[in-house]
Amino acid sequence: MSKKSYLVIFFVANFIIRFLLSLLTFNRDILNHIVWTESILRQGLIGFYERNFSPWAPANYPPLANLFFFISHKLYLLFNLGSKNNNLLASFYKLPLGLADMVIAFYLYKIGSQKSFRQGIYFILLFLFNLGLLYNSVLWGQLESLMAMFCLLSLISFYREKKIFGVIFYTLALLTKQSAVFFLPIFLVLFIKQIKTQEKIISLSLIYSINAFLLSLFADKFSFIKPITFYFKILAGQPHQHLASVNAFNWWFLLGKNQISDQIIFLGINYRQYSFLLVFLFSIPVLWFCFLKPKEKRLWYAVSLLGFIGFLFLTRMHERHLYPALVFLIPFINSVKKFVLYIVVSLLYFLNQFFVWQELMAKPTLITINLGKIFSLSTILIFLYYYFTYFKAIAKKQL
Repeated sequence: MSKKSYLVIFFVANFIIRFLLSLLTFNRDILNHIVWTESILRQGLIGFYERNFSPWAPANYPPLANLFFFISHKLYLLFNLGSKNNNLLASFYKLPLGLADMVIAFYLYKIGSQKSFRQGIYFILLFLFNLGLLYNSVLWGQLESLMAMFCLLSLISFYREKKIFGVIFYTLALLTKQSAVFFLPIFLVLFIKQIKTQEKIISLSLIYSINAFLLSLFADKFSFIKPITFYFKILAGQPHQHLASVNAFNWWFLLGKNQISDQIIFLGINYRQYSFLLVFLFSIPVLWFCFLKPKEKRLWYAVSLLGFIGFLFLTRMHERHLYPALVFLIPFINSVKKFVLYIVVSLLYFLNQFFVWQELMAKPTLITINLGKIFSLSTILIFLYYYFTYFKAIAKKQL
């Protein structure tokens, strides 16, 4: 058989195995998604975001995410699998994530195989068998892989002279998960540098139209500015989670600010404003070099760094928000040191999710808190290594 045939068999087998593994368990977050979707099945789409889902979480996911949940649920019902089984239903909710994983793996293979078949396989293995990434999509059932897939397809489209598709894919990423904003500065660089003036108007119209159309499916009352105001509202997160760290092992956890309001004032500025300042200071040098020379490889690295920066220094971050940084970093794991550090940071990402899911953070012991601080410091130090490696590679004209 040819290499392509082996790859097809590998991807199909991997998809099936991931589905079977997904039957083992799921996080209670999916119960929120099921409650939301059952509401749509009973009452329809209109007025969805105005409904009271108490004691379950309010519906604060973007419109496309809820359409994915709806389609997954309808597929489950289509198979008529007997009485409701939450484990099996949750696995159907994870099907789009499994497909997204295969798409990401395929394109990572394509990127690696430009150098050699072996490197393509190496990239696939780094992604598909990354414990932290696997835990997120196969067991937890969160949407990071779908969002990362759309961001990846957007970046690829821009450099394959399919810029309108680049715009569409990034819009879909934003409408799947709010954490796609990590990619926004890179998208703006591409928008400014790669898209002609007349195409900019078309692109902006397209972004608004897609957003407005999807939101109008759910909206009881619709206005011209609602797509903008609605997105900013859900971007802020749920009010009870306006915290310096929502159990994310990052800078704020290291400072002992986990589950502390990000509106607390220190020296005349609140933590939220400090977080924006930190993100700005770390991001500007990265973006400046992207703007000067927006090479594809350089922008890939920059996306990963911005993912790290957002997770580590923004307030209101959850444990799972490091996902896109680990995906876009894979093409740069080209030495033993980088490989070891990547494995370590992936394990730290897994442990962060594990601690939260197993409710070790609900009433944390002193040992748990100190471990979290060690994990936070370790992740920051690994980030700094990759951060300065970026500038070193640019100085050596390797990026």
